[in-house]
This record gives sequence, C-alpha cells and structure tokens, in this order.
Amino acid sequence: MKPKGPVCYEGWALLAVVVLAAALRAAALPASPLTFDELSALNRVGYDSLPDLIAGGVRNDGHPAGVQLFLWLWCRLVGTGSVVVRLPFVVMGTAAVALVYDAGRSWWNHRAALLAALLVATSQQAVYYSCLARPYAAGLFALTLTLAAWSRIVMRRQQSWHHYALLALGLALCAYSHYYCALVAALTAIAGLIIIAVEGEPKTLWRYLAACLAAVVTFVPHLPSTLHQMFDLQGLEWLGKPTPEWLLQYVRYLCHFSWAVPAALVAAVALMWGLGPRSGRRMALAASLWLLPIAVGYAYSTLVSPTLQTSVTLFALPFVPLAIGGMVGAESRWPRAALALATVAVAMTATLIWNREHYKVSRESYLQRSVEAVVAAGSEQTLSLIALRPDHLAYYGDVVGSSLSDFIRPQYDLNPSLYPLVVCSGLDERQLRAVRKHYPYLLERRECTTTDILTLSRDPRPDTASWGTRLLTRGEVSGWEDGCPWLPLFEARLDSLTTSRFVELHAALQVATVSEASNDVRLALQLLRGDKTVDWRESSAAEQSFATSDSTAIVEVAHLLQLNVKRRSALKRYRLRVVLFCPDGAEAGARPLGYSLDLRPAGRYMYALDEEL
Repeated sequence: MKPKGPVCYEGWALLAVVVLAAALRAAALPASPLTFDELSALNRVGYDSLPDLIAGGVRNDGHPAGVQLFLWLWCRLVGTGSVVVRLPFVVMGTAAVALVYDAGRSWWNHRAALLAALLVATSQQAVYYSCLARPYAAGLFALTLTLAAWSRIVMRRQQSWHHYALLALGLALCAYSHYYCALVAALTAIAGLIIIAVEGEPKTLWRYLAACLAAVVTFVPHLPSTLHQMFDLQGLEWLGKPTPEWLLQYVRYLCHFSWAVPAALVAAVALMWGLGPRSGRRMALAASLWLLPIAVGYAYSTLVSPTLQTSVTLFALPFVPLAIGGMVGAESRWPRAALALATVAVAMTATLIWNREHYKVSRESYLQRSVEAVVAAGSEQTLSLIALRPDHLAYYGDVVGSSLSDFIRPQYDLNPSLYPLVVCSGLDERQLRAVRKHYPYLLERRECTTTDILTLSRDPRPDTASWGTRLLTRGEVSGWEDGCPWLPLFEARLDSLTTSRFVELHAALQVATVSEASNDVRLALQLLRGDKTVDWRESSAAEQSFATSDSTAIVEVAHLLQLNVKRRSALKRYRLRVVLFCPDGAEAGARPLGYSLDLRPAGRYMYALDEEL
C-alpha cells in the first residue's frame, strides 16, 4: 500500500534538508585551508604504532583518543590532502542532520522533526565544525546517534535490542570524541534513567542500565590517559575566563547575528503552531539539556580552569531545535508547513552566506595564505616572519625557510640589508613595531582569521599603500614631576573616537633619558566599562622603547579594540584612558615630553567565527 500524500511530502522534504546540509558543508572544502588545530592533528599521525600514538599524540593533547586514532588510520589509507582528510567529517556532520530528524520524530512529530533538522543543517556553528578534521563533527554525530536511540527508547518506548546497542555505541563514541560531548551524553543518559525509573517498566530499566554500563566499560581502557589529561596538564592557559557578555554573544551567534533568523523562527512556529499534552515537560527537558552543559562549563571555566569555548557548545546544539519543536503541531496543513520551513531555510542560508560571510571567512585562514604571500612577493628577496611551526610550514612544501616570530624583540636587529621585503603574520603589537622600525612601508594588508597578513617594504615603492592611520589627539606632557605616581593624559568615550570596533588604538610617548635610575616611566592604555577596568596594556620606557636619538626615545602601546568590544552598539559603554605612571613613584630614569593617540584599521576576520562582522 502506498503511503499517503503528506507522508510522501515529508520524505521529499527530509531529502531536501539533507541535500542542503551536504551542499553547505561540501562547498567549503575545495578552497578552505587547513586550520592550525588540523595541522597539529596531522602532525601526530606519523607514529608507527598504537602505543606510540597514545603516548605521543593523545596523552598530552587534552582530547580523548577516538578522533586522533581515526585520523591515524584514515591518513594511512588516503593521505593528508585537505579534502580527503575532511571528507569523513563532512559526512558525519551531514548524517547528524538526519539523526536529529529521527530524534525529533520521537519527541514530537514530522513537522517539528523537519524544523529541527533544518536548523542543524543551516546553523553556521554546525556547518563550520562539520568541515574540520577535529573532534567536533565526530562528537556531533555520536551525540545525535545517542539521542536518536535514546529518544526511541525513552520517548517512544521501543524495546528492540538494536536500539539499546546503538545507545551503548553512541555513548561510547561520545566519550571517545570529546569530553564536553561526553558531558552532554552523560546528562542525557541520567535524564533518561530518571524518566524510565519514574514511568517505565523494570525490564526497560535494566536494559537501559546495561547499555549505559556497556558504554562505561568500553571507556575504561582510556581512563589512564583521561586522568593524566585532567590532572597533569595545565589546561587552556591562553583562554580567558568567560563572562556574562560571552553568554549573550553565544545566543547572538546562534541567531547568525541577525534579527532575520529569530523573526523567521517566530513566523514558522506561528504557521505550524500546536501544543500537545506533554509539550511543556519535554520542552523544559530539551532546554535543560541544552543549558546545563553550558552552565557546568561556565562554572568550571570561571572557578577552576578556562575550557568553555563556542566550539564545545556544538554538542548541546540539537536540543535547541528540539525545545522549539514542542510548539509545532502535527496537524498543520502541508502548504503552511512548507512555507514555514522555506522561510527558515532562506533566512538561515542567506545570513550564513552574506551576513556571516561564512565561505569568505573559511577561505581566509592565515596559515596557507601567509605562505602564498611569500611566494607572491618572491621568496628569494622576502624575509618571512610567520607564526607557524616548522611542521606546519612543511605541510605547505617548505616554501618558507624561516619562522622567526618567537624571537622578535623590540631591540632585535632584523638586518634589512639582506631582504628588501618582509611578510609577517601572527605577530603581536610589540613584535610588529620592531618589524615596522626597519620595514615602514605597507605594500599589502590581507584580512585573515586570527591575524592580518602584512607585506612590508624597506624602501618606498610605487605600490606602497596607506596604513590608514588617523590621529585622535596629540599634546605635550604637563604636570609630571619626579615622584609622581600617576598622570592621566587623555580620556574619552569610545563612540566619540570611532564608529567601528575593528580598529587598533595606538598610543606613543616621547621620552628624554635623564639618568640611569632604576625606576621606570610607563605608558598605558586603560579600557573601562563604568568604573571597572576591562583591559590594561602598558609599555616600559626602560625595556620597550625605540631610540630616536642619543637622548630621546619613543614608548608605544597598542590595543585591538575587538578583543573586548563585541558589538558596535556597545562602544558607548566604554571609555579609553591614556595613562602615564611610575611604578615606584620615585625618581624616574626618563622624562616624558609629548604623547599622541591614533587609530588604525584592523581586520574584521580575526575573530570572525563567533563574533559580529
């Protein structure tokens, strides 16, 4: 007997959603360079044996062994080309969309399941991390496999043995993929245990416990490595603690930083509106399973060690559309449902491509582009100062012969007589100032993720470009005396200085050396929100100055505004202060003469993945 029309429509709709998901993910593959983390993972596939891989490639990495083991086996079969390495993760990310649909059917109905699958198919978070050869796509697949089996057992009370087997397999894969994925899976398993214990039969409870126990036993061999990673490693020292602002930023990121996405969702829910008798409880459960892992990560990151990043929230993403699905009725007419789904698909896809510039950002990884810039400039006459490890450079064919960024100091002699050009990327502001001392002329600035790539010249050329510097203020230092501990030079609200947050603020102080006293004059940029200091950058006249003559020197300090200001509308909430101070308040070894504050454009794509462009 043939299925009825609406059911047939649902099948075609699901196929369209999966094809859209595959297309959005595959579109990024050909032209997107490998990321820093991917190259690091590929650098660890060269071990000859499994024990060597665990000892050298897993224990000190901070992630479970599953994905690194898979890459070790996969690269032996297909090589390390970027497309073939990423292809399995694209497949897993696409398969997760179909699994979310299956879970949505168990929780709600076909309409809600299609909406849930569509949201995961078109979310920038899911699209981006499904294209990386890292644990995220694997973890999302493992979590959605777990969720699909869990939903059939807990929500639909299906008792087939293969559902329990898939539950055990999914839980084990979650644990071997990523620790945050394991956290989400554990919370889901606990929720299922409570529901079955309250509402289910003893036979169901014992089968459920057996599946969970099987997953735990499967992970036991990995426990020594896990304990080492948890207690012996130092965590993500470079990662700052999250703030309440991070939570708001995360929600905006899920909405693609556009009002079009929530508006489309509201319209879709209105077109397919319908509440069932269990909608409230299940919506609360889905919302809890989305928010609780984030709350645990937030608490751990603020109280113990920072680990919470946007990437790890991917594993809780499927519960967001499941929570929304409780407002979608099964009886809505198919034309209305089709219009609702199309509205969401257009809003999500359009904001992904244009508002978020997703594919442009994905292509602009600084790693490969830095090497390309050296080749374009002429590698024989170009000094390369690129923050890449030798093994990363080796992946691109040893095109660049040097990577000196770790060794640049303000007093470092770059010997520009040997090279008329320099290409630099990944340098901090102090390193860049040292380079610009010898290579003052900008030929090209390329905006990339993580850093801008600069091609600089020792001598002026016809193709010299403007730095785009705009002077904000300049003046003489007055009121400074020996023993003066603190002297504000300038203060203003940010919105009076700039309308863009993609700028670098740069302060300079001219000093005259007057003695060999050990105490020091320091220049600082202080960023305040209300009365609270949110960022402080300082430079020392004794240690970080450039001599301009035998008796004078320049002290400089810079701040990239987008590090702290996450949306343009927030500029009015911040104040910038330029401060001169002497740490000990005693006779200083330098006398301040004059100061200046200017503003320079900075790349929009440095932190573009989870920030407003």
